[in-house]
Amino acid sequence: MIRHIAMFHLTEAADRDGRDEVFGAMKASVENMNGKIPGLIRAELGLNISGGPHDIIMYCEFEDEKSCRDFGEHPMHAAHREKMKEYVSDRVWADYEV
Repeated sequence: MIRHIAMFHLTEAADRDGRDEVFGAMKASVENMNGKIPGLIRAELGLNISGGPHDIIMYCEFEDEKSCRDFGEHPMHAAHREKMKEYVSDRVWADYEV
């Protein structure tokens, strides 16, 4: 199994459109992928409550490395990424095997 963790900053566009509304839409979009993308075991999105440098954390579990790689090009993920691109910046991520 592969665990994928990504963190993002919210942009000024998120402030303009309302952080709560933007986060809610992002969270619903990520959760909608569960059970619909081959190899994706679980995906969730949360707000960083630790006061660290990033605003949002995305956590995913995949069956294997190929599933993790394929996720990036899946149409549902591509559509999510396109809808949300103006609201996030400074993405950092890590993948590890368990």
